Amino acid sequence: MDLLSLLHNNLSPAKKLESAILQNNVALLEASLQAGVNVDCRVQVQGGNTALHLASRQGYRHCVAKLLEYHADPDKKNDFNITSITVAFQQKNAKCLWLLLEKSRGWMNLDSFWLEDDIAEILWNTTNDSTDILISLLIKATPDFSRTRSNLKQNLFYRCKDNHFTNSLKIWRTTEDMDNDSFVTSQKSGFDQNDDWQKEFVEWLNEYNKTPKSLVHYARLVIRKSFYGKCNVCYGASQLPIPTSLKQEVMMTWD
Repeated sequence: MDLLSLLHNNLSPAKKLESAILQNNVALLEASLQAGVNVDCRVQVQGGNTALHLASRQGYRHCVAKLLEYHADPDKKNDFNITSITVAFQQKNAKCLWLLLEKSRGWMNLDSFWLEDDIAEILWNTTNDSTDILISLLIKATPDFSRTRSNLKQNLFYRCKDNHFTNSLKIWRTTEDMDNDSFVTSQKSGFDQNDDWQKEFVEWLNEYNKTPKSLVHYARLVIRKSFYGKCNVCYGASQLPIPTSLKQEVMMTWD
């Protein structure tokens, strides 16, 4: 037995979880979980973080996945009233965030999430590609984005438009019904045709709007909207007794 293993064995159960995660050691983490340690115990007294909080903060998605496999609660809050989902978002780790949303009963939609101060700071004040990915992911996870409060939609639209968040705008449009119910399409006249990016997006929008949609497209929209007020799309789709390919279609992970 090496020195690190010996030291690890002498730790308390909670500290064993913390040590395994800080090492990003999935095998060591699973060994601790198999020994019967409470997966949702506080591994850090200061702040009250669970193992899932810590793994999400570190961005160790394999540790996150293993903890979720052992039924760690992504909705459990630390002493600062923060969940692992918020932590993953703050760290701009889309892969961890998606894993957490698939197991979250509490996270419903972007409408409530954006009211958190730390979340709003990232949503409104960062302008890089990772923000575009995060926003598009949250739109995917929101069951019926058309029912999002109007001021959020308006603000978020201009945020995406002004910062060239192409992915977010395209995902947003593909979660909507046809033209008469499309918020994104209703804003088309506000795009500047002298701006190359805006002109290119309007061309994509026009092409998308005139392209006939498949039966799968409409089925996806119906299923997504059925989760409204019950759960987020990631969690809802993961619970459906349907083939994986159809779950991916509902969650929009085909791209």
